[in-house]
Amino acid sequence: MVDFMLEVCTRSLDRDQPSETSRRNTAGFLRTLCENLEDLSLVFTITSHKLFLELLRDEDRKVLMEQMRKRSGTINLSAKPLPSFYDIPASASVSIGQLEQQLVLSLDPRRIRQILIELHGMAERPFWRVNSKWDVPSDYINVVLAIKDNLTKDLVYILVAKGLHCISIKDFGHARQLFSACLELVTEFSPKLRQVMLNEMLLLDIRAHETMAAEGSKERPPPDLVSRVRGYLEMRIHDVPLRQVIGEECVAFMLNWRENDYLTLQVPPSLVMNNPYIKLGQLLASTCKELPGPKESRRTAKELWDVVVQICSVSVQHKRSSDGRLGLIKQRESSLGIMQRSKFITFIKKLREPLVLTTLISLFVRLHSIVRDDIVNEVAAEHLSIWPSSLPNIQTVDVEAVAVTVKELVSYALTLNPNNQSWLVTQADIYFVTNQYSAALSFYLQAGAVCSDFFTKPLPPDVYTDQVKRHTCSPSQQVLMSD
Repeated sequence: MVDFMLEVCTRSLDRDQPSETSRRNTAGFLRTLCENLEDLSLVFTITSHKLFLELLRDEDRKVLMEQMRKRSGTINLSAKPLPSFYDIPASASVSIGQLEQQLVLSLDPRRIRQILIELHGMAERPFWRVNSKWDVPSDYINVVLAIKDNLTKDLVYILVAKGLHCISIKDFGHARQLFSACLELVTEFSPKLRQVMLNEMLLLDIRAHETMAAEGSKERPPPDLVSRVRGYLEMRIHDVPLRQVIGEECVAFMLNWRENDYLTLQVPPSLVMNNPYIKLGQLLASTCKELPGPKESRRTAKELWDVVVQICSVSVQHKRSSDGRLGLIKQRESSLGIMQRSKFITFIKKLREPLVLTTLISLFVRLHSIVRDDIVNEVAAEHLSIWPSSLPNIQTVDVEAVAVTVKELVSYALTLNPNNQSWLVTQADIYFVTNQYSAALSFYLQAGAVCSDFFTKPLPPDVYTDQVKRHTCSPSQQVLMSD
């Protein structure tokens, strides 16, 4: 209830610019609430809240603290302003269980530290284990747990874990507060952890901006953010633990915002050789840049093709029986690809730039048609001519993996833009070649609708090609027969 009242008071003052009368009334309400509460843990909750510290004058706080001390000899609440994150004294002595509950619920860095100070005054144990859901990436866990001071160790662990959780639920405001406090803390004693927090704040800013873009914002990222992304990709600090996801999202960020010149011309060659995501990003950026060009300029398209084919390949193993004959044939994912297929799919689903997605769809449609070996029922896509028309070692390609990937890729692209005519036709063709005729007909109709304002305007000639017309006749007959 106290937390609810504090939230109400905070929001009432956040609206527009509160009058001085409103601020005085709220301060009086908080002071009266403290004077009449019998549970000192609730008093602690109020007196450590930022609203209390902002609204009450120093002398008013001193008077109130003196009243609290008379009520209990054990209480020790702060009576001075808190200009720094470090300048936080111990608070009221309450039960460990109550404090641990508040530790789990709080997202205020000052309050988290204040609670930990009180807890360490009561018991010496690792309070970062209070909540089993607090999770710090395995890349960082050894560095964090190596902190000698137990209070600092608990604080760093909890701030990082809470910040990452806030990012996962897209509460970027609280995540930024928690990470900023942690950065301030570790800067004083650990250059390694300082760089870790700078990296995590970069990932936070990338995800915050990408979330805005996914929600419809057209605002380009600020130059400072682009510069920080470049700096991360070129970082050469060898003893700093790096999370793979940060590099992955940096490359996706550059592709999504068409920073193709950097990926194709400026990224250091050593990074391309050592980082598979940068290698893939460079090939995608180069292929997209060359799409309008002549056929002889499509060397990178062939390189991209080879990389993707290798990712989708399997290695074949023959098991020899005891009598020397070849027996069971085993297949497993090839280790020659620059990354595992699951990581490749995860990376693809971070992309949202239409030309990049169209290029990938085109590649997989071509690859799918080759491994299916069905020249009658082709799947349409843009830019198919830039890819090879055959594979030298077709038996090494995982046909099922290619089929699953092309379906996932087209479905994902349509979640970003359900009105893309080319993607709709590709999806319809995929349904057609897999004998899902009703679904195919539905997507053919959608493709026509988006290009003709729901058939109130003439259809462009390239929408319903001869192949599409043949396909639409066939599913129509199939649907009628099934009825």
